Amino acid sequence: MKIKDNYFFTLREDSKDEETKAANLLIRSGMIKKVGSGTYMYLPMGLRVINNIENIIREEMTKLNIQELSISNTSLLEEVAALNLKSYKDLPFSLYSISTNTNKVEDDRYSIIDSKEYIGLNIYTFIKNEDELTGIYEKIYEAYNSICKRIGLNYKVVLGLNSKEYQALTDIGEDIVVSCNECSYKANLNAATWKIEEVDEKEKKLELVHTPNAHTIEDVCDFLKLDVKHSVKALLMSVDNKLTILFVRGDRSLNEAKVLKLLGGKELAFATDEQIAESNAFPGFTGPVGLEGCQIVLDEEILQMKNFCVGGNKEDYHYINANVKDLNYDLVGNIADVLEDDKCPVCGNELVFEKSVEIGNLVNCTKELNITYLDESNQEQNPLMGTFNLNLNRILTTYVEQNHDDWGLIFPTSIAPYQVALVQIDMKDKKQTKVAEKIYNDLQKKGIDVIYDNRDERPGVKFKDMDLIGIPLRITVGRKITDKKVEFKKRTDKEAVDVEIKEIVKLVKDCLGN
Repeated sequence: MKIKDNYFFTLREDSKDEETKAANLLIRSGMIKKVGSGTYMYLPMGLRVINNIENIIREEMTKLNIQELSISNTSLLEEVAALNLKSYKDLPFSLYSISTNTNKVEDDRYSIIDSKEYIGLNIYTFIKNEDELTGIYEKIYEAYNSICKRIGLNYKVVLGLNSKEYQALTDIGEDIVVSCNECSYKANLNAATWKIEEVDEKEKKLELVHTPNAHTIEDVCDFLKLDVKHSVKALLMSVDNKLTILFVRGDRSLNEAKVLKLLGGKELAFATDEQIAESNAFPGFTGPVGLEGCQIVLDEEILQMKNFCVGGNKEDYHYINANVKDLNYDLVGNIADVLEDDKCPVCGNELVFEKSVEIGNLVNCTKELNITYLDESNQEQNPLMGTFNLNLNRILTTYVEQNHDDWGLIFPTSIAPYQVALVQIDMKDKKQTKVAEKIYNDLQKKGIDVIYDNRDERPGVKFKDMDLIGIPLRITVGRKITDKKVEFKKRTDKEAVDVEIKEIVKLVKDCLGN
């Protein structure tokens, strides 16, 4: 593309209503434009990047022998599948689509990461039974890895609540990846566990003690001169409008996602006074000893604790020396957050916490479809469908957040809008124009994407713009053509080098691996 007389612009100042570096760089480089709260438009330069990401995805899907489908409504999937499905011999098969999806964000807190619309890869796999999913799952897992590596993302594949998650590591993320550097353990905070230490301690006799003016677990432990790790606190909650009191170690936080998964619930909220009145719980002093009239859930760590402090279900009173045998409870599960001083559940070494953004997932569950096929016994059966997803908007945004410098974006040749920037210093110099035009045409003949800055601008402006939009390779045509040379520079190099004009196309091809 020649810039002069074409659509091209950049901005020098950051946007006032964007908080992340990625959003500001994408806007300043002319890749995207914000058109409303949580709504972004891809401009020509940004669309080229997205198209390159899509092309990588299509190449990986072709390797898996999966065909692309254009579908506006997923409710049509059953109708589409039925056209190809008559007998068990027709299964398994997969289809994929790359399309615009809508996103519902809680409290409408939209951002460039959680935009109202995003471009998504959706893979639909049709199978007879869950066993067939395993082989397909592994192939898509490898394809996702190849996609992320070709793009250049810094990512981890981690255990999620219901799936394997692809998490891009970035400080702008709201997710947290918990991993171990000594073994392969990796999990989302909402699915993470830790090594629970067994306590070798003789059980003492349960005792109810007066704890005046101690309204928090920290106040109670200060009063009783106890380590907060030797206490258990209550959280009075409503799970799908049912009073549920959850207990975790005193220094831990409740993980709401874990609770909903354990209980199969949809909504978690603080219990109302009316709900609490159904039990003998006393807010601020609630404990599992003698507790009645509610669903009682213990975090699994409590089963290994000894002689701990809990609420006495009576104002200004707590029990000390409580043990599991003293407690009322209905269910035990992993419902608390991991802490940074916890140990790896696999090898016992230190856990590492990193912020991240989920860019995709491999859901290991399926749903039954309302269509039929004939099995080996000529009986009608319903097929199952598994779905796998990638979010292209998040892939681009997190890549930019991971790869930029003070001058702008840093794209790899795999997804850059153009692979080469050709900069002519003096547009009035006919000799420079002749050389630049020849290099431009030669690069294009070799199938190399090149952006030719033929504007009548100062060299500094041109260099800054090419750095801002992140073009991987730059050729500068200037006064050195009198020595039959041009300057060549990689985006990540500090200095340019002189190259013979006759050698420049070959050098570019070598850098691109062509």
